[in-house]
Amino acid sequence: MSKITLTLLVLTVVTCFTPGNEVAASDALDALGYRYPQRKSRWKNLRPHYDDREKQVIPADQPVPRGWVIVGHRRTLLQVSSTTHQLLIQKVPTRPGAEMTIWKCQPIPFGWAVIEEFASKQFPGRKNNVLRIRKM
Repeated sequence: MSKITLTLLVLTVVTCFTPGNEVAASDALDALGYRYPQRKSRWKNLRPHYDDREKQVIPADQPVPRGWVIVGHRRTLLQVSSTTHQLLIQKVPTRPGAEMTIWKCQPIPFGWAVIEEFASKQFPGRKNNVLRIRKM
């Protein structure tokens, strides 16, 4: 901050707190055009980066709803239910030619074909624990 801005800021605050003056300090700062610095959130990664109508996070001990498949797995420090494991589930698309990557431990939805089988750290298991499937 420059010396002139700091001087104006101090004078404005001092005059606002003198007896008989009803102007709030925040109004005086707004009149000067001062804006409080916006802090960037450190918790940015806690926000969902997806549309919650298509994908949702559920505890691992809950059943997966009909028409949804497991597309991700993670552990959390918060114990939402009886487990700290969470599953990322996604609604199964109906358009032909759509592709998805799903966990191998679940049944393949009707009308879908396996394209590829590979290993991923995103899911539990070591060898070929992920399927890439396509709607036929």
